[in-house]
Amino acid sequence: MVATFVANRTDPPPGVAFENHLIFGGELLLLGFYGVLLVLVPLVRAIGGGELPIELTARGARFAEKAAEDSLRANREIFERVRSVEVDLVAQETRSEVDGREATRSLTDFEDDLARLRAQLGALERRVG
Repeated sequence: MVATFVANRTDPPPGVAFENHLIFGGELLLLGFYGVLLVLVPLVRAIGGGELPIELTARGARFAEKAAEDSLRANREIFERVRSVEVDLVAQETRSEVDGREATRSLTDFEDDLARLRAQLGALERRVG
């Protein structure tokens, strides 16, 4: 209604409206509609959902929910990877401990065998020599 009133009060209408009051009124009506829509949608979402837009452009308001969901998904993936690495690390540590114990036992057995063979070699050298 305001657009119609403004369009009729201007004399002559601007060149954008091809100097026609009806076209100028329609242009003002569209401008007012999109302006109210640009302000009203973020306002309703802010009141209803508690979220404000991060950007207002000519295409509309852009909210942070997509970026937040992507960040949350990435954090979950990183957390799962860290969890699997921790599990693998614990398993590796356990295997390393077992392998270390086996290597120590094998080395002890080898040293015992070597000492026994040296003793046998010494006994043989005494017999021969």
